[in-house]
Parts: sequence; C-alpha cells; structure tokens
Amino acid sequence: MYKTTMLSLACPHCKNKIKLNKYEAFQKDSNDMSMIFDDSLVKYSCPLCHNEIIIVGHLVFYDLARKIVIVLIGAGENEKAVIESINKNFEGFKARIINTSYADFKEKVLIMESNLNDIACEIYKNKVLNELNIDHNDLKSIHIVITRDLKPIGIVINAKDYSKTIEFSESIYYDIKSKVDELDVADEYYNNIDTIEKARCN
Repeated sequence: MYKTTMLSLACPHCKNKIKLNKYEAFQKDSNDMSMIFDDSLVKYSCPLCHNEIIIVGHLVFYDLARKIVIVLIGAGENEKAVIESINKNFEGFKARIINTSYADFKEKVLIMESNLNDIACEIYKNKVLNELNIDHNDLKSIHIVITRDLKPIGIVINAKDYSKTIEFSESIYYDIKSKVDELDVADEYYNNIDTIEKARCN
C-alpha cells in the first residue's frame, strides 16, 4: 500500500511544467520489496519527454505487523515537526529517523527486513573503515549490499580517491552481534516513539 502526494515541477529535461504523484509512504503489506530494490520510490518518468527524474524527499516505510517505522527526513523539512507527526500517526511504533540520504534509508529498510541488528552492522562498518585506515572525513558512503532474497553479501565503500567492495562475513557479523546482545540494548537500534530523537542516524 502506498501514499502519494501531487507534486508540480518543471521537468529538468524538457523544462515543461508537469505534475507527478510523489511517493510519501510505503506500507509493507506483503513480501514484495521490489519498490525498495529497484528504487521506484524515488524514480519517476516525465509524462511528456519520458526521461527519468530522480526525486528524493520525505519518505516513510512502515510495517504494521512488527510496529516499526523508518522515516527519511527530506531536505528543508522541520525535524521536530516530522517527529511530532510520527508521534501522532504511529503511536506505539518503534522508529528509526534517517536525516542523511535515501541510500541510508534504503539500507536501514533492508537491514530490518533481513532481521539484522543495525548496531552490529554499524560497528562492523566502522571496523572495516578502521582496518582500511579510511578517515571518516574522507568517507562519502558505506553501505551493506543485501540481495533480493535478503542476504547480506558485501560492503561497498566510497571515499576520497578510494572505492571498494568487500565480502560480508557472517562470522564477523555474528561475533559483533553477540557482543552487542550482551549490552542488553532493548529492541536493537529502535527506540520507542517517546524517545525518537535518540534514534537519529547521524
């Protein structure tokens, strides 16, 4: 199930004024995750020239069965207002707020769907950066690659003058996860809506 809003804009290709139904929310009501994998939530087509248009903005992914919501804050959005809206519309849900990029939003959705522990995943990625001696100031992006059958297979690193994909090691991940589990962090990386500000992705 999807929620859209009508967006008026000038096509960046043909420059004509057009209207598009922009995705605002995506409810997981089946096992179909194709919209996430093929990036259809941010890819649109001009109705006149038919060229592809990328529009990244406010997005909400929610799972009613598991009562989990992941939110991407759009550029220029008031974060406090977004949090208040989530409080109102997703009472009792556990939440993850992403204020960085769509790629991070996509990764968090797939981590959730793969039943991975996000804290362990973040520690694993930091371990990789440290082993490769990559300064965080030089880092452009680092994401776990997850296949359509929800298996993590790699970690993609893009940094200044550096780009590499390494194999995702289940043994390393589970070793880290076992240590994370000992910390007794409730509900992994999710916080209750009442303390949602602590769940920001910085």
